[in-house]
Parts: sequence; structure tokens; C-alpha cells
Amino acid sequence: MGNGSDPGGVQAFLAGGVSGVAFLVAGQPFDTIKVRMQNQARGTLYRSSIDCLTKTVSREGIRALFKGMSTPLAACIPSYALWFLGHDHAITLQQKLLGRQEMSLWNHGIAGLTAGVYMVTVLGPGERVKCLLQVQTDRNKGAGKYKGPLDVIKRGYREGGIRQLGRGTLVTGLRDVPGSGLFFIVYEWIVQKYGESPSTITMAGGVAGTLMWFVG
Repeated sequence: MGNGSDPGGVQAFLAGGVSGVAFLVAGQPFDTIKVRMQNQARGTLYRSSIDCLTKTVSREGIRALFKGMSTPLAACIPSYALWFLGHDHAITLQQKLLGRQEMSLWNHGIAGLTAGVYMVTVLGPGERVKCLLQVQTDRNKGAGKYKGPLDVIKRGYREGGIRQLGRGTLVTGLRDVPGSGLFFIVYEWIVQKYGESPSTITMAGGVAGTLMWFVG
């Protein structure tokens, strides 16, 4: 990953976009439950994650687990594409500056931090829209809440312009940029140690992704 063989970053950009879609679809139900648990007032709505899952599905249907996904789906393609592209750009730049092709784990870590900055520029606003929709339940829809992603964007822009839509982006960066650096260090360490077979690459991505989530 990011070995300088894709100087234009086209392959990295496309690979990032596809992986972003798969990542979002698989993780959205878990993220919805997490956000609802975090935003309730001291357990007044849900006793546990399982209780939250059961009540959400029974009251609002299975589609509620994917509530707010359209905006991050639109955002995740460019954000994860930029993530891979940022790593590729940073690796290529380091290769030119250092005058060598082989990159150490720390070089990949620096590239990962750079990639995180690329990603957050799009992911931050998308996360805000997604979270505002996720905490909205059927019980409070009639209380002047949002009708959908576009409604969130329109109201946010009217209330405070671009800055309103970008609220929380710094926090998202503080969460995701260090995690991005760790991801690429762990990923490259596993691949360098155990080879580049499909099973190893899958394992490396899974382990690195899990650690990235723990950091975030």
C-alpha cells in the first residue's frame, strides 16, 4: 500500500472509495446504537446496547439502524478515497525527500497521519449530519426535528453558515487522525511480517481497523 507505483493516486483513490462504502454499510447499525446510547440521559431510554437494539427495531423497524446513512454514504466515498490518496501522496513525497523506495513503519505512520487530515475535511461535516439524524427517534420527529440529511444541511447553513455545518470537525480530527496513523503502522507491520496474501491482507486490515476504533 502506497509504494509509489501509483504516482497519480488513481488506484488509491478508487480503492478508498469502494472500501469506504463497505465500511459504512457494515458499521452503520453499530454506530447508530452507540450514538443513541451516548446521547440518552443516564440510561433513561435504554438499559444496554441489546436493549437499545431491540427497542429501536421494534419501535421504528430495521431501517432505523441505517438512519442518517445517506449523508455519510455520500461523504464516505470521497473521504475514504481521500484517506487512501493522502497516504499515497505522503509516501510518494517521503520517497522523493529521502531518496529511497523502502519505507519504514514510522514513514507509514506519518503517511497515515497525513491521510487522516485528508479524510477529516469531508468526514467531519458528514459525521455531524449523521449524528443529528441518529439521535432523532420517531417519538420526537414532530418536535421541529429534521426531515432528512438535506434538511439538516439547510437548517444548519441558515443558522450559522459553513461554520455550523463544520462544528465538531476538530474533535473528529483529534479522534481519527491519530487512529489513521496507527492503522497504517499496524497494517504495514503485519503485511511486512506475514506476506501479502489475500488472507493476510484481510487479517491486517481487520486488526488495524479494530485498533483504530479503540483509539477513536
